[in-house]
Amino acid sequence: MSVLRGVIAAWSSPTATIRLEGSAPQTITTTKVSLDAVASMAAGRKVLLDTGDHNDPADFVIFAVWA
Repeated sequence: MSVLRGVIAAWSSPTATIRLEGSAPQTITTTKVSLDAVASMAAGRKVLLDTGDHNDPADFVIFAVWA
């Protein structure tokens, strides 16, 4: 499992669109959210993504959000 950093580009419960940080930014759509804190899910907030065992974007899960 690796962990990626990103920024919320859009939010629609229970998924989010995430723009990954890095030299060549990518956007991951329909990312699952494992948080109950709906109030913290706003565009522009920073997130950590768990990439799962196979590094398949369909398996990515947001597990931390901060300003």
